[in-house]
Amino acid sequence: MNHDEIKKALHDKGLTFTALAQASGKKYQTLTACSMRKAVSKPCALIIAAGLGMGVDDVFPDVEQYRKRSRLELTSGSLDKAKEALEKANINVAVA
Repeated sequence: MNHDEIKKALHDKGLTFTALAQASGKKYQTLTACSMRKAVSKPCALIIAAGLGMGVDDVFPDVEQYRKRSRLELTSGSLDKAKEALEKANINVAVA
């Protein structure tokens, strides 16, 4: 998905980058830069994907760094942590 598609999909779910930022403790500018591919941040990509209820590979299939999973990441549940942060902010997500 490109930035405009991500932004529209968030809007369709009643979300914004600002809402995701407030829920996750990240700056909205950082989330936006990640969405625009101007910055590489797997935690931010996971937050955006969780907000969309999608996997990070589906939202950012073109970013190789997001496809690679380290052993630590596989055991630490990064996507679950991102999802929990959004749920704490009363943002319901359904991640595949």
